[in-house]
Amino acid sequence: MAYNNSTPQPSDSISITQPRILGNFQEIYTWTAVDHVGFNLADAGKHKKVTLIAQSPAPSFTGTELGVYNFVNPTTTKNELYVTKFINNSLTPVPITASSISNTSPSNGANVETYFPSGMLLQSKFTAANLTATSALQTHTQTVSGYTKIFNVIFVLEEIDKNLGGAWGATNYVRAWLVKNSITNTQFQINYVRQGSDDLRFKLRYFVLGY
Repeated sequence: MAYNNSTPQPSDSISITQPRILGNFQEIYTWTAVDHVGFNLADAGKHKKVTLIAQSPAPSFTGTELGVYNFVNPTTTKNELYVTKFINNSLTPVPITASSISNTSPSNGANVETYFPSGMLLQSKFTAANLTATSALQTHTQTVSGYTKIFNVIFVLEEIDKNLGGAWGATNYVRAWLVKNSITNTQFQINYVRQGSDDLRFKLRYFVLGY
């Protein structure tokens, strides 16, 4: 029986309204039992679980409201858990479950990224093209996308064996460092130079933290 929000009426007799009222109680019990402990049981009013149905379009929030909802993320193309929270004093939706493993299983050493509940984005990337260190000091500018602001960068060099007759070793290696004040919202720079007699080829692997 469907819920009847117009019963009882002043002119209704008990014999007529009793099944409607009982039906309403049954509907209310069914409704409150969804994701909740039964209202007449111990722990009544508490959640057993929380089910969030997919939203389209994404809901909006105002003032001091915070929100949690289920919405398709345009990057992962999967339904992700979003939290709308304050970032830089502005309500911002954050897909806290979105990451590179939402719709694939990345290979070892692959480019990946993930969000944190705080709204920060962590990317682990590497340069598509190899870099070659020579005896001359060089500067590499690495472009980064997806950020409003970058807070920090950590990088390492991955050796690529035997380039131009050179091989990595105790006396043949590359010195590299982050250029002072080079971190912007879209890029950072490193200086690098070989130590030894042979030119050396390498990839730049880096972590970027920001939002």
